[in-house]
Amino acid sequence: MSWLVRLKKLFERRRRDEDSSPEAVDHSHDSPFASLIETSGETTPDLNANVKDVFVIADASPSEPDTIGIVDPNSMRIRVRDPQSGELSACYQWQGPAIEEYIPIWGDWVGDGVKAFGLYHPSSGYYNLFSGLDCNELLYRVSLGKSGSEWHPLTGDWNGDGKDGIGLYHAESGTFLLSNQLEDTHAPVEYSFVNENHRSGDIGLSGDWNGDGTDELGVYNPSSGVFILFDDLTSGHRFDEHTAHNVSPDWIPLSGDWRGIGMDSIGLYDKEGSVFYLMNPADDRDPEIVVPINKEPGGWIPFSLNNYKSAAGNLQEGERTTVAENSDVDEALFHELKVLNGKSDFSKALEGCNQALKRNPRCSPLLAIMGKSAFQLKLYDLAEISFQSILQRDANNIESIIGLGKLAEKQRKWDKALVCWDRCLPKLKDRNTKFNALVAKGKALLNLGSYDKTEKVYLSLAKNFPGQLEGWIGLFRIARKRNDWKAAKQHLQDCINRFPNHRLMWDWKLQLADMMLHMNEYENAAAIYSAIPFEHSGRVQALESLAKIEVAQEKWNQAIDWYQQCSLSFPRHNKSIHWRLKAAELMVKTNKLREAEDLYKELSSLVPGNTQAESGLRKVRAMMSTTG
Repeated sequence: MSWLVRLKKLFERRRRDEDSSPEAVDHSHDSPFASLIETSGETTPDLNANVKDVFVIADASPSEPDTIGIVDPNSMRIRVRDPQSGELSACYQWQGPAIEEYIPIWGDWVGDGVKAFGLYHPSSGYYNLFSGLDCNELLYRVSLGKSGSEWHPLTGDWNGDGKDGIGLYHAESGTFLLSNQLEDTHAPVEYSFVNENHRSGDIGLSGDWNGDGTDELGVYNPSSGVFILFDDLTSGHRFDEHTAHNVSPDWIPLSGDWRGIGMDSIGLYDKEGSVFYLMNPADDRDPEIVVPINKEPGGWIPFSLNNYKSAAGNLQEGERTTVAENSDVDEALFHELKVLNGKSDFSKALEGCNQALKRNPRCSPLLAIMGKSAFQLKLYDLAEISFQSILQRDANNIESIIGLGKLAEKQRKWDKALVCWDRCLPKLKDRNTKFNALVAKGKALLNLGSYDKTEKVYLSLAKNFPGQLEGWIGLFRIARKRNDWKAAKQHLQDCINRFPNHRLMWDWKLQLADMMLHMNEYENAAAIYSAIPFEHSGRVQALESLAKIEVAQEKWNQAIDWYQQCSLSFPRHNKSIHWRLKAAELMVKTNKLREAEDLYKELSSLVPGNTQAESGLRKVRAMMSTTG
């Protein structure tokens, strides 16, 4: 029996017994699930904080329940609330673009058990998925090929692999589109279905309703307060339905594992009353949690994350300079400059920092913004001075060390870059930051020709980050640099097997076929070349390579056919004449003199003065006269 069915039965029992119930809880807010509330012996959680500073943090572990909070779209401030103490234990000033242009989303993009931040841009249809709770480091930029405000973004683990994918819901048609592929800029739609009973204004949502480790879909209708939950990503099979009463159309639906039992349930956020109403599955004693937040005006956006300790810890580990370290810094000015930098208005950010630093030349947060802006404007000397100035006072400032590493990489000063990455890596705790630093270290070592050390870095990446491409493709590059074709072939095959939907798939297959050709593995190479799609840019190379394979095996007639196929398929290619000349040469070799003569005559007419065509024609005619 589903938890919603149990709650409905509780509701019926509650209505029968409400007159005799001495312990009914009187909540000051008119809850959408008020008739389901029963006494649990617990007090209502108190978020003792300003509403604009509240954040939602969820823990993926079944032993830790999700908690709730909101993000302030005006100040763009993110705060983390400890689900145990109820205190706001961490804060980060969001550096991304204006929230009005984007829709915030959250998901575990890399499968490390910690959800990170993302922004969906309705106008372009692109998801921008970041490495943490800020907009500092973009991991993926991906689209499902749809755009416009009528498409509502979703995220969820659609295949149970521990990583969240992306999705869209179109309320007017009831269409869901889902994909797990984040590596491809244009992600393929892997799951889709149409909610035949959709209603205008429906809002899509996702959650693991049945606790099977895979997220399912649902819709919420603001006008009626009805939730409909599905348990299948393709057929839209209805799992359960629930009606929330006394709701306002502007309330926002959300989902989360409020009890820490490994099963998600639904909730609503009352923007006007600043109250969360969270339904609890499989708990007959306390079917609802009501969480009020100190009321302030504003269009706050609710959301939920997982793994509080990791999320909060990443913000507190000292990798980012905050304005709190410099009490004499004007916080409003600091925020304005960070917003300018986040919006890529680097010139204005740099000008503002320059003016502010005249009053406080030792302010590390301002120097950090100046360094980042100068780097983007290619003012590398100024960027270096800014980061070095911070390090003079704080030798372990990770943000500045990383800034110098990126600067050295941009200037191709690989030895300096390597020093920076070696310096910061032992201090990094954030998994995503460590991953990017390892990738950068591998790149520096590769360019310095230290192949053995580079191989160790890429082996570490492949072992500790198996879901990321960089380690696997790095091992291929090392083997290719060493001319170890056997190892290179194996590593590239690993990439193809592990990332079958990557946008570079056919490029990898072409390289794999080239190595097989080099190793005289003609049959395997031919199979790959033959499969290259016509529309792929490598199709030309594939057809020509098929001809070369036949030449290598002295199969002259088949080679002629492939060279002719090249010229027929790509008649305007700059090698079209070359292919026809190769075909004519092979015709001569196989004593097809009449065909060779016709082809040389045609080429001489098409390209007057072509010495190969003219000399070939003379040679063929001489042979024909000799044979009589």
